[in-house]
Amino acid sequence: MGGGVVVAGEGKEALARLLQEAPLLGLKPVSRPEGAYALLVAGSLSGEEALALLHRFPRVLVVPSGPHGLLWAEVRDLGGVGALEVRQNLLLPGNLLLKRALDLVGGVVLLVPFLLLYPVVALLLRLEDPGPVLYRHLRVGQGGRRFFALKFRTMRQDGEEVLRRHLEANPEAQAEWMRERKLREDPRVLRVGRWLRRLSLDELPQALNVLRGEMSLVGPRPVTEEELERYGEALELYLRVRPGLTGLWQVSGRNGVPYERRVALDRYYVQNWSVWLDLYLLARTAWAVCRKEGAW
Repeated sequence: MGGGVVVAGEGKEALARLLQEAPLLGLKPVSRPEGAYALLVAGSLSGEEALALLHRFPRVLVVPSGPHGLLWAEVRDLGGVGALEVRQNLLLPGNLLLKRALDLVGGVVLLVPFLLLYPVVALLLRLEDPGPVLYRHLRVGQGGRRFFALKFRTMRQDGEEVLRRHLEANPEAQAEWMRERKLREDPRVLRVGRWLRRLSLDELPQALNVLRGEMSLVGPRPVTEEELERYGEALELYLRVRPGLTGLWQVSGRNGVPYERRVALDRYYVQNWSVWLDLYLLARTAWAVCRKEGAW
């Protein structure tokens, strides 16, 4: 697929910019009607205007109005009337069973390095900041059920007080915290914690969450109670599946991805899941970890 594209209708500037930012698609926005394609948002033109585009261009691309993933969509004939069937792949029962089988295999594989690393981390933490080896953070999972996501502890025992003083003294850090719920320079993180985070080893204990059925190897970000409101209309989709140890947001820039984009990526993943997508994201995650991309 490739050629000139005449972009028409509502949001045409944003659509043209999207094509310009993805040159590998081979679709170049043009202003004259000699293009091989027309591109428009569904419902943004009148019936007569849309029909004129169909008559003028050999190919017409129609973008749905709203954040809907259409990777797994096909045209169906309903007695002479065309309809577009959109499948939410990760909501189909057979796919859920297949994904759970993959999680059990992957969880057992991750359990081995977790058990080997545990005594090393315990010793390093004891030398720097004695206390629990594992940190339990309350998250919201499938069906709205609360569970404790496990991580190797990477922060000081008095971390909340340290954070409070830091935010009071640094307005820029306060704004960053309110926007992202994370800090690029977090004063609570221990030296051993920075090492664990840089290598993404702090999340190895979540192999236990995967084996217990609270998480999946790949899925949406596990979020806190206070983050739920930021998902808006995408919340229902999020609550239908298990959150993941890794996912689209991790391989798309991780902590550098704006929150709204994280929500959009979670929605896209649920709508377009496949075994191959999971395998691809696991491979991309391993590559990102090796290159230490996006970890704070």
